[in-house]
Amino acid sequence: MEGYPKKSCWVRLLLKCFVLIALLTTSQQAEATLITYYNSEHCEICKAFDPAWDEFVANESSNYTIMKKSIMDADNLQELTQLSQTLRERVGPKTPSIYIEFDDKPSVLLISSKEIGSLYQVLEPGTIKTLNFVVPAQVILQPTISSYIMPVTFAAAADAVNPCAIFVFILAVSYATIYSGRRKAIVYGGTFAAALYLTYFTAGLAGKVVISKIFSNANTIALIMSGSLFIIAGFHIRTVLYPQKTNISELSDAVKSRLIKYAEKCTSVGGAATSGALCAMIELPCTGGPYAFALSLLTKQSMAKTALWLGYYNLIFISPILMLLFILIFSPEKVDRLEEVRNKHKRLLHLAMALCLTAAGTWGLWHYY
Repeated sequence: MEGYPKKSCWVRLLLKCFVLIALLTTSQQAEATLITYYNSEHCEICKAFDPAWDEFVANESSNYTIMKKSIMDADNLQELTQLSQTLRERVGPKTPSIYIEFDDKPSVLLISSKEIGSLYQVLEPGTIKTLNFVVPAQVILQPTISSYIMPVTFAAAADAVNPCAIFVFILAVSYATIYSGRRKAIVYGGTFAAALYLTYFTAGLAGKVVISKIFSNANTIALIMSGSLFIIAGFHIRTVLYPQKTNISELSDAVKSRLIKYAEKCTSVGGAATSGALCAMIELPCTGGPYAFALSLLTKQSMAKTALWLGYYNLIFISPILMLLFILIFSPEKVDRLEEVRNKHKRLLHLAMALCLTAAGTWGLWHYY
């Protein structure tokens, strides 16, 4: 009986060790990671991966803190963008992505189908566990910032052929030519175009900030603006069919009178700059629909990227006045007939604008609905 207390003491000591090891293991599993899965409703790889993710959540939800976030929400998109830049030095986000936050080592961001399948190997190196995930043979990639080239181009082209804009461009070049001669008219016309460009560019940056504050969901504003393009296109189609019905699709006589008054100032560099800025602000309501659509696509992009896209957009927008200046240089005798040509082909301009608006709106609905 003398050895019994000693034996009992050893047993209690072993039990305590087993309990301590169990507690340490449980604590390590519970506090090891935070796992966040970023997906998109428009990502075909995400749709194929979802069943494997659901199985993973069912098996591991007691061991890890697990979250699933859609990048169609603006905050989630910005969050993944920052993670991609910080952890992978990527310019833009990509789905599907899985962010793993460790307590005792650097965080990890798994990107695309090539990496997300190794989730278990990252969490538990050497494990035999695997994700039941097969990459689809053909996938449709979600819209990226580079894929915006088509809708932005169509929207800018719609603004460029807008009869309202063409009217203003012809006014500026014509008055500059009449009162100043060809050489000075080229300078004043160029100044007018630059002022118009900068005014629209600045208005675009301000509009991006305002839209970002009002709409937290980038998907929502893109859908709204895409739908609005079809409404605007409808008014221009109406003018094609019924040329006398020009309300909304063209400037009113009162607005045209104000624009003529400002265009008469294109007889000096300062006057041309002032005229360009004032004309831009006056005609913005007439040309603002396509511009607002382009801004809706860029709502959650950085200001630097937005500035690049707006620079591209407005270069297309002012291209007609650059063409008019080209005509002024090589065929100055044709300047007097510009307004006559515009009126003759006005219905064609309305049709071209309607087609460009429809193309841009269709792209928006296809990618965001």
